[in-house]
Amino acid sequence: MQVFRCATLVRNILQKEKLMANPIVPLVFGLFMAVVIGTYIGGILLRAGVSLFNKMAGESAAVLEPSKDRAMAIVFLTFVTNSIVGFIIGFLYGIAFPAIPAVVGAKAAGPNINMTVQFISLPVGFLVTAGIIAFLLPVNFGKSILIALCYYLITLSIVGMIAGLCMLVL
Repeated sequence: MQVFRCATLVRNILQKEKLMANPIVPLVFGLFMAVVIGTYIGGILLRAGVSLFNKMAGESAAVLEPSKDRAMAIVFLTFVTNSIVGFIIGFLYGIAFPAIPAVVGAKAAGPNINMTVQFISLPVGFLVTAGIIAFLLPVNFGKSILIALCYYLITLSIVGMIAGLCMLVL
């Protein structure tokens, strides 16, 4: 709940100083709040992933569950690192294949290029997540891969349920 109190305080300060009239300030504030809330939810899901790993691995191979702050730090660091790596992959892909939009047309190439870059970034992001987990938790890289897999499975199942509910409603 401290996150929401902080957001309310920042919003009140921005309104008091008349900064909300500038169109870029609400956008930056919204992006900031999305990162904060996403980091908080991601920390909860990471702890759930570690808990799932511990249930599957048993007592002998159990991993100490991270605190809420440490889990949020892992998720935030993963977000920043994956954003940088994804940007680099997209940039290199654009350098390697600059003629694709000119050959097939910009409208036809746009979504396909984005999907290709995302499919290239997915395994790289998974390995980055596992590496950060191995670095910030007392586990080896093999266990961190399994923890990251549990984290991804929980996250994807929740996203799938939300998407399914949206499809039912719409």
